Amino acid sequence: MSYRETIQSIDPYVNAVGVEYSMRLMYNTLDHLPREVFVGEVALAREMERAHPGSLQRIAISYREGWAYDRDEERIAKLREAAQCS
Repeated sequence: MSYRETIQSIDPYVNAVGVEYSMRLMYNTLDHLPREVFVGEVALAREMERAHPGSLQRIAISYREGWAYDRDEERIAKLREAAQCS
C-alpha cells in the first residue's frame, strides 16, 4: 500500500498528498513508520489545516507536487458529491 493509500484509508476526506509531504518535513522518509504514526499525523494535518487554511497545499507546492495536491482535491470533491447523492 502506498503512503497516500494509507492516508486515504485513515481519512478519505483529507488531502493525502498534503499529508504525505507534511510528514516528509518531519520524517524525511516514511518507510519505517508504523500505521499509528500515520493516524497521528493525519489528525495533526487536519488541525493544521483548520488553524492555517491552505497550509497543506503550500507544503505540497514546496515539493513541486501542487499538481498532485489539486488532483487529490478533485478526488475528495467527487467523494463529497457522491456522499450528498446518497
